[in-house]
Amino acid sequence: MRTLFYFRTHFDDPANQGVVKKCKAIAAQGDALYFTKEGLFFNHKVLRPWAMPKQGWRHIWAYYMVFDRFLAQKIDFRNYDILYIRHLPAHPFLVQLLRVAQHQNPALSIVVELPTWPYDAESKGFAGKIAAALDRQYRLKMARYVRFFVHFGLEKTILGRPTFCINNGIDVAEIPQKKSVTAFHSSQLRLLAVGSWSNWHGLDRLITGIAQSKNTFPDIAISLDIVGEGPALGAWKALVESLGLSNCIRFFPPCTGSALDAFFEKADIAIGSLGLHRIGLDTASPLKHREYCARGIPFVFSGNDGDFSANFPFALQFSADDSALSMSLLIGFFQKMAVQKDVSASMRAYALAQLDWQQKIVAVVQFSQKSAI
Repeated sequence: MRTLFYFRTHFDDPANQGVVKKCKAIAAQGDALYFTKEGLFFNHKVLRPWAMPKQGWRHIWAYYMVFDRFLAQKIDFRNYDILYIRHLPAHPFLVQLLRVAQHQNPALSIVVELPTWPYDAESKGFAGKIAAALDRQYRLKMARYVRFFVHFGLEKTILGRPTFCINNGIDVAEIPQKKSVTAFHSSQLRLLAVGSWSNWHGLDRLITGIAQSKNTFPDIAISLDIVGEGPALGAWKALVESLGLSNCIRFFPPCTGSALDAFFEKADIAIGSLGLHRIGLDTASPLKHREYCARGIPFVFSGNDGDFSANFPFALQFSADDSALSMSLLIGFFQKMAVQKDVSASMRAYALAQLDWQQKIVAVVQFSQKSAI
């Protein structure tokens, strides 16, 4: 089926690279609309140039209003069977865009992906509050045109529309496998966290756990490299300073390619999301968990992730609360991983079989076909 993907995402923003990888993997299955600092793109061509800083009201106006109105006039939706939109806050011009699309092509399946639900707790800052207020006013109007929501939770319906519940995916081929083998070091444990950081990622739980372990495990040097940017970094840096951990917890800016690969090669355990309960989520499917698995590095997380059950041998699941992470459990998990053979290869094989977007998007298209009958 002919599919047009619309990603409200800046593809050249270093902070977005985890989501961008996912969007590119999905986009390989059809045509794609997305943004860079140069403007709005259709596949690899500029559809409408618009050079401006990412911040500021002028950008927000263009990003959430002007471009949707432009697309309603520019795109011929009769060329497509499915319009797949990664969720963005609803507003009047988005509703207009969907109305035009449905009027042009009554058979068009409009599918909206909701990375999280509910998502109201994610809105931060003044601009975020304004966007959230608009969204609350217009999301029911938006939902009238939605055939179904793609969702990573357990709800059967959202905003009165059916859901197709899947777990997140990745393009495994784009992620290099870890070359170095996890080996037990009796005197050190090297941890790595990579992401675009918000409070609900919960790294403060890990930082506090490392601080508490100094007396319990004085002979094991636990280090943590935190790679990426985000609004939570200020508080975490202050916490690290107050606990006297600056010598073992270091912060690095976002990076990609060989620079990012180097971090993984020297790490023993990767850190997943540890605070999704803070935004009301019991079940989620963060991209970082899937990327860690594709690289072949054991990892830890909290809450529930549908692709990694309690029986998955290469991940350690912590409780979904604000308690400090137990370094005793973490060290025991590391020791267990270090004596197993072919950890990296086994994780990679699982990622290819279960986590690749090519398999997951096929399921979405098949569901869309059935729902249209």
